[in-house]
Amino acid sequence: MSDIAAEHQSTPARAALWRHAGAWALPLVLVILWEVAARNGLIRVRILPAPSSIAVALWGTIQDGSLLHNVAISSRRAFEGLAIGGGLGFILGVLTGASRFAETMLDSSLQML
Repeated sequence: MSDIAAEHQSTPARAALWRHAGAWALPLVLVILWEVAARNGLIRVRILPAPSSIAVALWGTIQDGSLLHNVAISSRRAFEGLAIGGGLGFILGVLTGASRFAETMLDSSLQML
């Protein structure tokens, strides 16, 4: 085999690099299309702002120190919702499991949810 042919053979490292590059290709293309669509007015920026606008806003919240405060508030709300939903689900699950009447009255509705 010639030296030129040996240079063009795929090595495991090169194959892994292409595999990782391929995994990033679709998300990167989607973000670029999103940016172009937002900049050209195809997407309402009040509903879905351009990725660059989001990055600028993120940098602003990092610089003024409000990011951690806002993340804490959002996390608290998410955990409160999880606790309420999980608690209600647990109570209704125990109730329908313990009572045939409760199962008859609630199970179909809960299954639809």
